[in-house]
Amino acid sequence: MYCSKADMISRGWEDELLTIADPLRTGAIDDGILNKAIEDASAEIDGYLGARYGVPIINPSENIVRYACDLARFFLYDKIELPAIKKRHDAIINYLEQVAAGKIRMVVHAPTTGEVSEGSGFAMMTSGRTGVFG
Repeated sequence: MYCSKADMISRGWEDELLTIADPLRTGAIDDGILNKAIEDASAEIDGYLGARYGVPIINPSENIVRYACDLARFFLYDKIELPAIKKRHDAIINYLEQVAAGKIRMVVHAPTTGEVSEGSGFAMMTSGRTGVFG
């Protein structure tokens, strides 16, 4: 999953989450409801990024975390359409469509080395040896 409950709370949404993800009004965010929205958001992101990148992204950029939070928020509202949230959803989907079409390149961090490379849709292996087959 590309974001967490803590990521969403850090964006100042705790009161909002208590309103939309606490159907029994216990005073606590229902983790099952929130995690389902986060899973849905992550699956939506993977659906687009999978056209160009290996998914799931192991070390997602802060942009992907932010987009996952926004999409999870959108999914939490499910049947309630709020224009500002819908607008953010549409902007994120537009961005993901452009990444999938190759119009925007996303920077991907390698999980073990911290090296940064632009996604090309191809895997590349390297070693300490020189030459192509060295």
